Amino acid sequence: MLTISQAQMEQIEQARRAEFFRELRSDVAQFMLRVAPEVGVAEVGARIDGAFSQADRLGMRSELQIVRYAYVVAAFPADFATLPEYAWLTALLESPASADSRLDSISAAIMNGQSL
Repeated sequence: MLTISQAQMEQIEQARRAEFFRELRSDVAQFMLRVAPEVGVAEVGARIDGAFSQADRLGMRSELQIVRYAYVVAAFPADFATLPEYAWLTALLESPASADSRLDSISAAIMNGQSL
């Protein structure tokens, strides 16, 4: 019988999580460079880094939430939280609603023509 210790399980989970973020980074970067090549590689990287660093703080914890959040935030400047024209996005992200509700609201706002 194979026995896996708690420490080994944690290592496996950390490796799986690191691979998830590597793949997501690559997917979002490829998407952004395809749909918005004018943004540039460095800015795309900054946007992805920003999404990853803020996701947990904003309650985006499931992999699906992180994926949705990364794709949404990649569409906006890395410093969007400091720009008045994106106050609507900051307000939605900081609202007390659930992570899924906030992501749904952001997606709906974008689909309804809110500025990108």
